[in-house]
Amino acid sequence: MNLLFEVVSAGGKILLLLNVISIILVNVLHFANGSKHLSKSMILLMVLLMGILYIEIFSSYLSGRGTSNLYLTHYYTIGQFFILSIIYYRQLKKFKIVVPIAVVLYSSILIYQLAESKIVYNEFNISGFLISACLLIFYAFFYYIEHIANKKYWDTFNVGLFLYLGGSSIIFLTMNSGENPDKWYLYIWTINASLAVLYQVFISITIYRFHRLQKNQNGISSL
Repeated sequence: MNLLFEVVSAGGKILLLLNVISIILVNVLHFANGSKHLSKSMILLMVLLMGILYIEIFSSYLSGRGTSNLYLTHYYTIGQFFILSIIYYRQLKKFKIVVPIAVVLYSSILIYQLAESKIVYNEFNISGFLISACLLIFYAFFYYIEHIANKKYWDTFNVGLFLYLGGSSIIFLTMNSGENPDKWYLYIWTINASLAVLYQVFISITIYRFHRLQKNQNGISSL
């Protein structure tokens, strides 16, 4: 099982690296073609992927030295939430108001956790992850409702995010409520790593669809 986890984890990191390279090239190509309407959503997604890649590399480095790397999950969870909040604020029209409400709610919960010492720096904040995941799933749900009648390249990312966060939330809820979580620790993280791979596959398709859109519109984005 340990070997399977290593293989799946390595596959996710390779896909992440390929996605970072791909999205940089696509955005640079789009800019080089003289487009006056760069997609800010794809630029922000590029920043998010680069941040995740940095965390993955640094996490592996710390792990190799036998040093705890769980504190990096705080930066991942918080950074992902706020960057995706900005992206969905741009993507949503009718339901745009849900984003600032969610940001205020999440920020308030974080402040409460910090004030009450609920967050341990060198431990994974499961409740913080679950709250951010639920709010991001709401974004994805409202995006689906708003764009159900018309197709956009961001639809693919939206499905991937929904599946990844939905699956991870169920896994961590199970882990948190189980009687002997240590027994299932490796299985849980292997499944979560598999969901991360699936998420990266959907991101790859999103980047490809965005690139096709730019080619069809001579490098000018409609979004």
